[in-house]
Amino acid sequence: MVHDKSGNVAITFALCLIPLMLAIGIAVDIGNALSVKKQMQDALDAAALAALAESTPDNKRQSVAQKAFEASLPENLRNLSPQFSLSVTESGNNKSATASFAVDLPLAFAGIFGVDTLDVSGQTSSGIAVGGAMDIHLWLDSSASMGVAATELDRDKLKALTGCFFACHMDGPPTSQKKAKDNGIVLRIDLMKKNVLALMEKIHEVQLPEQVVRYSISGMARSFEPRIALTNDYDAIHTAVENFTLSGVTHSQGASRLTPVLNTARGTLPPQNGDGTVDNPRRFVVIVTDGMQFDWHSISPGPISNVSCENIKSRGIPVAVIQLRYVPDPGNVHYEHWVAPHFNNLGPALQACASPGMFYSADTPAQIQEAFAELAVRIRGALRLMN
Repeated sequence: MVHDKSGNVAITFALCLIPLMLAIGIAVDIGNALSVKKQMQDALDAAALAALAESTPDNKRQSVAQKAFEASLPENLRNLSPQFSLSVTESGNNKSATASFAVDLPLAFAGIFGVDTLDVSGQTSSGIAVGGAMDIHLWLDSSASMGVAATELDRDKLKALTGCFFACHMDGPPTSQKKAKDNGIVLRIDLMKKNVLALMEKIHEVQLPEQVVRYSISGMARSFEPRIALTNDYDAIHTAVENFTLSGVTHSQGASRLTPVLNTARGTLPPQNGDGTVDNPRRFVVIVTDGMQFDWHSISPGPISNVSCENIKSRGIPVAVIQLRYVPDPGNVHYEHWVAPHFNNLGPALQACASPGMFYSADTPAQIQEAFAELAVRIRGALRLMN
């Protein structure tokens, strides 16, 4: 008797097809998990490197790393809300960052077996050595405009004392600087010096004995004026800042020719930034100015040109700029004629001069102090993480 076995084959095939499809489904889940882990791991590597970046302040490593991690993930993985953690440790001259992630990954097929999610996790570590040497170039505005009062209150006191505030503040003798000092009136140069000293002190706090940090100080007025050459004598540079003076007590001596000054200043820097060794230190430029160039009719009043700044930054040398904004003097014919038309353009020009994230603009003494403190954090981070 001949039996028809086609029905048995169909049943057997159907029975075999079920585990085959389950196996394929599980393989898809596993493949997806491996892909997710790879993407998460790449994002984790980026986060650890961001945490140790030269530009990342110590107090912002967690937030910077978290943002770098999330930014490196596609939207569908960010929506899974992966857990992220970071720890940074120091040992001798080395700093390391360990980052990890964990996420509950929804499964498409394994849920048939009562498993809805899969725990996917990973970890990575990066390290960097604290390096040897840094040169910090302080280019400080020494033009006549730094001799004006620092606040509106000081402005009014100076006007009551001398009969004027702007464009006659250098006349004498005795100059308004001398009168201000004798009467407890704070000038912008006073605030600048005070906060430059605070900046140096904050950097000095984290300097290791084996590190060499040198400073130079130059004035910026009618010309580029080197006041003290690079030195690692902290006391000497501290004294030089304390004794920093304006370029002169006449309008011509105290003129501000920032564009040609910066063109000269860039010629004092090397073609490329150094690697942090004693023989080839890292460089860091700090510019403190109101951003207004002015030399009567010899140079057009207004903001600086950005050409020299771009040249310096193209060498890999960070440029930090702190703008000490003018205290307005409405109604003063000189202020209204020379400064007011350019007031709103000074900040953007200086911001374009600075490296990304390294522009600080301030009005009040408290804001100026805060700006210098933020800059100190950036330089401290660069010093501690130099490789």
